[in-house]
Amino acid sequence: MVEPVFFDRSFVDSAFMIKEADPNYLNEIKTLLGNHRYNNKVFIMPPWKEIYRTDNERDQSYEESIVVYQKLFNWYLLNGYELLIVPKIPVEARMEWLLANTSWMS
Repeated sequence: MVEPVFFDRSFVDSAFMIKEADPNYLNEIKTLLGNHRYNNKVFIMPPWKEIYRTDNERDQSYEESIVVYQKLFNWYLLNGYELLIVPKIPVEARMEWLLANTSWMS
């Protein structure tokens, strides 16, 4: 049995950023997006103001994170993924929710 692997970010996210930076370059990687897919079901976590913090890696404001989330949400849908929105609940409950929603992986 293959164990599931979870990624914080994916090539799909990177392809979106490439599209935003230079739409012409996206044509060069469209085949990769279609041929090297992740599981069709993708967990996505909406911005959560109460826990949102900036740091050296996350320099977007909370408001900017909402815009990026909405764009990525639509981008994943456009690329044929089914999004499972992770609820804004405490960490342990969120972990239980995630595990309960991975039964389709086996």
